Amino acid sequence: MLVMGTVMFMGVLICIDLYDIKWRLSAGNYADLQRNAWVESALLLYQLDSTFMQRLDKNNSILLFDDQPQSAVTIHKSNWGLYELVTAETHDKKLKKRCLMGYRADTGISPALYVSDNGQAFTLAGNSNLKGLAYLPENDLLYSQVDSGEYLENSFIKQSSEDLPEHIEYAQAMQNLKGIHPQVTPLNKVSLKNSFAENTLYLQSNTVPGGTIKGNIVIHSDQKIEIHNDTYIEDAILVAPKVIIHDGFRGNLQVISSDTVLLGEEVVLNYPSGIFIPEAGQDSYIEIGPKSRVNGYVIFCRQEEDKEEKLSPHYYQNDSTRVRGLVWIEGISQIHGGITGSLYGQDINYYTSEGYYRNILYNAKVYSSDAMAYPFWLKSNHGKKIVKWVG
Repeated sequence: MLVMGTVMFMGVLICIDLYDIKWRLSAGNYADLQRNAWVESALLLYQLDSTFMQRLDKNNSILLFDDQPQSAVTIHKSNWGLYELVTAETHDKKLKKRCLMGYRADTGISPALYVSDNGQAFTLAGNSNLKGLAYLPENDLLYSQVDSGEYLENSFIKQSSEDLPEHIEYAQAMQNLKGIHPQVTPLNKVSLKNSFAENTLYLQSNTVPGGTIKGNIVIHSDQKIEIHNDTYIEDAILVAPKVIIHDGFRGNLQVISSDTVLLGEEVVLNYPSGIFIPEAGQDSYIEIGPKSRVNGYVIFCRQEEDKEEKLSPHYYQNDSTRVRGLVWIEGISQIHGGITGSLYGQDINYYTSEGYYRNILYNAKVYSSDAMAYPFWLKSNHGKKIVKWVG
């Protein structure tokens, strides 16, 4: 009997221990879920409320519920190229999340096409199509041998101004890249990964022939950077006067150039990527090659007007090129293929061997979309949107 009683007593103790373990695991899971809910709630408020940052205390913290001190979440933000890097952390520091954010697109307000008013009507020609709001010169849209048979309703056409809309200052966009002192590093088939929890890793190299570059990394060159198709890059920023991305490359990156960016054939820049020439000269140039895809943004911003008539574009997009996101060309562009998002152009021309036609889209499809967030370039009251979670 004594043995039987001892066995039963041990069984009861084991059951109690198992219940206690289950309760602790359940409580721990609930606590994790609660922390996650607080962080995501704070990030949602940050996206929707333009006054959110003004409501933070001196420690950059916000209390979500007045009667729950543990619901305090700390928010820190910085720039990562033309996107925002936002970090949210719970009061007990047991959960921290980071994401890249951009501006939320709104098809009811954001134009599919904005062309500066230069006193001439704008023309759609060839296999062209336009869907969404259009801000055009002289509040008019002409059609010349349009194959699609689809025409934009007059209610979607508005008058543009002589200048493109206001945008943020270049210095503000690039403040996280000031004072770069990169270490010279050969990047031949290396594997580098740097978390956004760490300090930015600045490297200097003229070519990246193979290997993996991932995370909080800036690659800089005083001359040019070449990226080959056996290289994988994710989240990094390239800074150089000239950047060449060779045929077949696939990755996710932002390019910041002072002169020229060339994408070869079948290049895919995954979302959220971008190409940015902030202080372009008269001969600065961006070209996106055949069957290539850019998901994010392409921005060309020149320092001053061309002193004489220019017989070639600053930006060229091939017939089989597709860009999803924001395209902003403060200069001369020749655009074919497709743009899903918004196209802002100062001078959109079509060049041939015999000459060129001004204010015309030929064999191009431009469709508005709110599927992607735009970079922090245009000033916007549409709210913000998470574009990617990062480590």
